Amino acid sequence: MYRNLCLTLALLVFCMVLALIQRELLARLLHNAYRDVTGIHNKKSLEKKLLELNDRATTFGVGVMMFDLNNLKHVNDTYGHEKGDEFIQAFAYCLTRILDEHSFLARYGGDEFIIIQENTTPEELKHMDLHLSTLVQEYNTRASLPLSYAVGFEVSYRNHYFLMDDLINAADKNMYQDKFYKKNSRTATEQQKQNPQVIPTVSSEYLAEKIRLIQSQAYGKLQIALISTDIENFHYINDKYGYPLGNEILNIVYEEMTAYSLSLFTARFFSDVFISIADVSKQTGDALREQIQALDQKICDRIRDTYHISFFRTNSGIYLIPNEEVTPETMISCANVARRIAKKLISHTCLYSPEINRQEKMQAEILHSFHPALENKEFEIYFQPKVQTSNLAVSSAEVLVRWIRNGKMLWSPDIYIPLFEQNGFVVDLDYYVYEQTFQWLRKYSGKLPQGFRISLNVSPVHFEQPQTFIQKIQELIDSYYVEPSFLTFEITESTYVNNPLAVTALAKRMEKAGADAVIAEGTESGGHIGETTTMALVPQVVDAVNIPVIAAGGIADGRGMAAAFMLGAKAIQMGTIFVASKESIVSEAYKNKVIKAKDIDTKVTGRTTGHPVRCLRNQQTREYLKLEQAGASFEELEKLTLGGLRKAVVDGDVIHGSVMAGQIAGLVKDSRSCKEIIEGICREMKNVVLSQAENIGR
Repeated sequence: MYRNLCLTLALLVFCMVLALIQRELLARLLHNAYRDVTGIHNKKSLEKKLLELNDRATTFGVGVMMFDLNNLKHVNDTYGHEKGDEFIQAFAYCLTRILDEHSFLARYGGDEFIIIQENTTPEELKHMDLHLSTLVQEYNTRASLPLSYAVGFEVSYRNHYFLMDDLINAADKNMYQDKFYKKNSRTATEQQKQNPQVIPTVSSEYLAEKIRLIQSQAYGKLQIALISTDIENFHYINDKYGYPLGNEILNIVYEEMTAYSLSLFTARFFSDVFISIADVSKQTGDALREQIQALDQKICDRIRDTYHISFFRTNSGIYLIPNEEVTPETMISCANVARRIAKKLISHTCLYSPEINRQEKMQAEILHSFHPALENKEFEIYFQPKVQTSNLAVSSAEVLVRWIRNGKMLWSPDIYIPLFEQNGFVVDLDYYVYEQTFQWLRKYSGKLPQGFRISLNVSPVHFEQPQTFIQKIQELIDSYYVEPSFLTFEITESTYVNNPLAVTALAKRMEKAGADAVIAEGTESGGHIGETTTMALVPQVVDAVNIPVIAAGGIADGRGMAAAFMLGAKAIQMGTIFVASKESIVSEAYKNKVIKAKDIDTKVTGRTTGHPVRCLRNQQTREYLKLEQAGASFEELEKLTLGGLRKAVVDGDVIHGSVMAGQIAGLVKDSRSCKEIIEGICREMKNVVLSQAENIGR
């Protein structure tokens, strides 16, 4: 009996030990399933992390760093795969030393690694890269096989929003750009060996004295100008490629500016900013701008050809020194103001005018005045009615906001709304407008006709935190007992028109927020436009979402409709052709202008302001483009177009008014009824599809 008891106990202990071993083995298997030979996360673990991030309400503040380890194939082929594994593990160890509690490191592929960094900024990722570079250099001092790598990173942040797939693609693209540069330029060792001494800076006092001297010598004989030039994102070049290369670039810029035929004196003022004093006696304003633009282009071409830095760009501001008494300090300040404005222009060159200085001061005043104005309720809402053409009944209204003080409008929304979108003030303004609107609806909803809807504009900035936006709207609905059927939210285009990557990100975010469909409108359309063509935009949006996509821009016949459906669209939106329809309420002069238009008759104005508009060319577009080229202020440009659409639509002034129309205007040959347009396009689309099907069958 005793023996049997011992055997039972021994068997029980054995089973327990076996269970523990199996448990440990299972734990190790599960751990190894998500771990790489380097001990860090593998691709399977990465996929799990990405699914987790994609399920979140927003990716705001998430950054991605992509790394490519150089020469792994060479190490494997020359020294064997065991040495190659050691090579990889050494780099992985360096990567682990730059991580913190917000980091996730995984091996992305054979020689590629990825860091997902939460609650971060572009500056923090740059710092991490610099830290890694230092660690790699330390390792290389004692290693037989030195490490080197390429890196690219991107962050989802305000006005540059990404979903995870787009974020990884952007970082990957930047990594390969880095790899290309390092492959096609001299090595860091060669750069360090030469270690060029950069041209020293001069003091403000020295520069002011130089200006006084040249001005006194040239008084009454020459027209003198100050030219202020800087290198765009120069700090990024230093961080990414090192200070030796940065010094070389500074020397090249100085060399080219000194060699400029009109230059009397050139100096490096501070950091990447250079000041030239030039004799421009024989130059008109336009000719001078073109010359400086050509000089900037020469500098850029030389840098790009030598170092393969595709994003290199300079900006130049020009100040014509007047005959009257002006201090050198004021001259330098004016040239620098023009240089800052030049950053926003297509030409990257700007001639100073008093209007430019006034514009900068106005923007500063607007931003400074915003919060006090909000507290004092200086923002007032107005309702712009939408009228049915059939019975002239008001069916809906769009809420507009105006900044009113002492009974007068301070600034146009086209001036302050873009500023507020850039710095996030628009969020506070939108919620203020929504609350004012809800208060009005609570008071008057009982008097509104059945089916009446109020349209509220939504800045895409809200989509950085969509759950917060939805929560705020729900709180307003609950607080003011407003029926949601009264409401329509319209997303403004201004934040995303110049960011094609963000367009697909926005489409995905709209789908996730519950949108039933999205409209993909290409740059061919009339009115406010983006940069991407319909042909390129529609399939990208179709691939990005599962909800129906409506194609718009450049469609006015059955061929365009068929093409849109082939690109994956479920429906089309047309505008220009209906502007010329018989039911359209625009002036006959407007309709005739569209009908007579040729393929080259549309022009895009406002690119320098960040709000491009496509119109049929006329005297207004010619004057606008001329002012843009001259570096006119936003206020001056706004004054030219103020009330321009009404002039064309209502008054029939197609010479001085804004005749908005798409590139497809050249296909609009007559004025037909809406019924005839729709039936004709559908019939033509059917014939086109059948004809092509027959051709394929042959």
